[in-house]
Amino acid sequence: MSTSARYGRPRRSRAYTSSKDGASRTVCSPARTRRSLVVDSPDFHAVMRHATIEPDRGRPLAPRRRGALPSLGFLATIVGSSCGGGLPAPAADFLITNATVWTADPDHPRAEAIAMIGARIVAVGSNDEIAAWQGPDTSVVDGAGQLVLPGFNDAHIHLMQAGRRLLDEDEQVEDATTPDARRAAGERALAHAARLGVTSATDMGTTADDVALFMEFAAEDALTLRLYLAPMETDWQDQANVGIRRAFGSAFLRLGALKGYVDGSVESSTALFFEPYGDAPGSTGMLTEEFTPFEDAHTRLSSADASGLQIALHAVGDRAVSMALDLYEELSAIDPTRDRRLRIEHAQHLADADFDRFAELEVIASVQPYRAVDDGRWAEDRLGSERARAGAAFRTLLDRGGRLALGTDWDGGPLDPMLTLHAAVTRATLDGAHPDGWIPAQTLTLEEAVTAYTLGSAYAEFQESDKGSITVGKLADLVMLDADIFAIDPTDLPTVSVVTTIVGGRVVYAAETP
Repeated sequence: MSTSARYGRPRRSRAYTSSKDGASRTVCSPARTRRSLVVDSPDFHAVMRHATIEPDRGRPLAPRRRGALPSLGFLATIVGSSCGGGLPAPAADFLITNATVWTADPDHPRAEAIAMIGARIVAVGSNDEIAAWQGPDTSVVDGAGQLVLPGFNDAHIHLMQAGRRLLDEDEQVEDATTPDARRAAGERALAHAARLGVTSATDMGTTADDVALFMEFAAEDALTLRLYLAPMETDWQDQANVGIRRAFGSAFLRLGALKGYVDGSVESSTALFFEPYGDAPGSTGMLTEEFTPFEDAHTRLSSADASGLQIALHAVGDRAVSMALDLYEELSAIDPTRDRRLRIEHAQHLADADFDRFAELEVIASVQPYRAVDDGRWAEDRLGSERARAGAAFRTLLDRGGRLALGTDWDGGPLDPMLTLHAAVTRATLDGAHPDGWIPAQTLTLEEAVTAYTLGSAYAEFQESDKGSITVGKLADLVMLDADIFAIDPTDLPTVSVVTTIVGGRVVYAAETP
């Protein structure tokens, strides 16, 4: 199965055109065509698919950002005028030119420049094509040949836990539960993500207090990271009773997911396996209290699924993964046509037959490559060589038709995407004992890893039509790096730094120039 088939082909306006030589492409280049966009036309409806309506509230979930598009009608007008008609061509708010653009769009993988109006991308193409979008008030960033990627989307973080640790590293906090301390922790976490080029994330185990804080940030236009929140599945009724369904909310803050724990971890001997631990022959691990008895969890999750909420289950050991898949198979059989996008978080150890079940059930494997190069130092001692070496089998999952979404489990692992990519493509363990890779047959190509870290994670949160690739109509979430990661030795990935992070067409981080 092709990468585009797994993650969904990026959508675009039907007004897309490309240069004859295939080297550069643009959409609705104002210098090329002149025709009006009629409301009943297919082009109008294609544009509308990418427009986001924010609710008109006193304290909106995500208020209109400075420079954001003021209305659907305006979006239709600007794209329509640039694709034809008698209206003058619009000027972009922001251009990136002279860059090396890797789009994650399989149909149009490379470009030189990008044009943005408000929070959205309006054109992708060559320098000459994008120059037509420049007006007297357009901000222009010269990319100087540097690599521009879609912003990274971390499929699994614990934002406030990580923020508290960052705060503790910088200052002594007597009471981390006070509103001021919680806010400071949240701000530290958001700034850290921006510095590393992470523009979206799924926050796991979000508490009610966390939701309230994120709502405050959103109302103040202070969110610089798009968040999809997954509170605990034991509290599923809190969302279901007020009509929240999967991916409910705004472009910046959404609810509708649930996090559950089937088992624990290999380190604590609580990951649940079919066979005993190699260094603890009397133990196969255990189900969590939350999933004991399993029948109660089954009933609870069946009700949550029926209410339209998305389920993401932590499962590490092969038996825990198999039990989660059994549950998902039963849920899917109730209404096979429904798009559930059920997720298994970590999916570290799988029985061979379950690789195919991920593909058959269309379950997303939300994985953390950095954990593999950490666990590779000691996993064989705990589990035995044969079982340990079948762990973190990302290549097998992908080759057998599975979908991957990459993340870090921050602060259980470092948030830096370069470390995650390095782990995915080299599998060199942290202790240096496996410089050529621990189980190198399970490595991903860099293109596969970046795609899973952008478009794959967007798919996992039902947002692949809005983000995950540099495609016209999508949100302008971008990261510029100081090296072309596709041109350097993979062992040098940890040395690469972010130059600029853009979220919704707004610079949220810019590295200091020497």
